[in-house]
Amino acid sequence: MLKKNSVQIFSCRMQYTTTHFTRNLFRFSLLVAACMLFTGCSKKRADPSPKVSSEKTDTTQDDLKPKDSNTAPASGQKSFQQPDKNTVLSIRSAALAGMDSKDVERLKTIICNANLRLEALLIFGDLQDHLTDPNDGYWNYLEQTGEIITGYSYKTEDWEKKDSLGLTDEEFQQQYGEPVYAHNDYDAKAILRLLEELKLSIYNDAFSQDFDILIELVQKAKETHDVNCVINIYRILHDMDYYLLRYGPEDLGKYVQDKSTILKFYGVLEDYKGTEYYNKEGFLS
Repeated sequence: MLKKNSVQIFSCRMQYTTTHFTRNLFRFSLLVAACMLFTGCSKKRADPSPKVSSEKTDTTQDDLKPKDSNTAPASGQKSFQQPDKNTVLSIRSAALAGMDSKDVERLKTIICNANLRLEALLIFGDLQDHLTDPNDGYWNYLEQTGEIITGYSYKTEDWEKKDSLGLTDEEFQQQYGEPVYAHNDYDAKAILRLLEELKLSIYNDAFSQDFDILIELVQKAKETHDVNCVINIYRILHDMDYYLLRYGPEDLGKYVQDKSTILKFYGVLEDYKGTEYYNKEGFLS
């Protein structure tokens, strides 16, 4: 999958207004969002020396699988049949039954933005690579508020001599690394409060259970720093945005050339349980 359609996908968001609540979940969706998105509020202790990073390849939907080979890669092995528009409309009607129209619109805005931004970081960025390391600085977004360290930068000449110094990674970081800072207003506790608040506006049991699972995954992500929690969170947001609150193939299909991401359906929502579209293996263990 090429990065070119990421800009096109983002164009669909022009119809939405970013609210205070959206920014909360946006920060969570980034989890420990890529440093490039925080360039404006990040700072280093010393002069801005270039950060050295390893070369990476583009990520596809099927690459969203755990690094541990003992864990089954769920949807990476097969394509799951996505529901048609009539099915989505029926599921949506049941899920949103009894909700106030303003609550519905706010919910759509939050989920849309959270899905698209996390999608950009996982599919088109290197978020999964960072979060595979439970000690990576990106996890600090869930742990702390205020000024946090998201990583370290190194002068090119220092990085090039790293292997010849005979230092451990920790020793090299202490001697040559320059902390990269960012300001974080919302940690995992704040995100959990938001999810609980959103859940209060929902009357449908299955839809409410989707939020119970999200809450559980956020808690587990904070406690374990397990990248699989982030992948599972993304899958819920993806299906909830494209195949419940909207109908991705129609609402967004006209905006993109490559529809492979939109047409992907994980089948992880409780709302689809009991239908032919429910994928009981849609989560990573």
